[in-house]
Amino acid sequence: MKNIETKLDYLIELLEVQRSGLKRFLTKEEAAEYLGMSAYTLDIYQREGKLQIPSIKIGKLVRYDLKDVDRYMDSMPRREQLNYKGGRANA
Repeated sequence: MKNIETKLDYLIELLEVQRSGLKRFLTKEEAAEYLGMSAYTLDIYQREGKLQIPSIKIGKLVRYDLKDVDRYMDSMPRREQLNYKGGRANA
């Protein structure tokens, strides 16, 4: 039964990705655009260890799993949004 649930979860996820127009594995350029930076910056950050997103090397090609990129973004600290009233910031 668990095997069926796993396959069903996989198929649902696959359909959601296809509907959204996103691919699961991104090129360096696509991953950088998704993260809001240049491919050059992504490359430098990866080499320096500032950005720790696993990549997959297929021959000479480097790919990033969209799930890993999302997990990295979800782990980043968030800034609290401030509400401004009468010129003063209230947290």
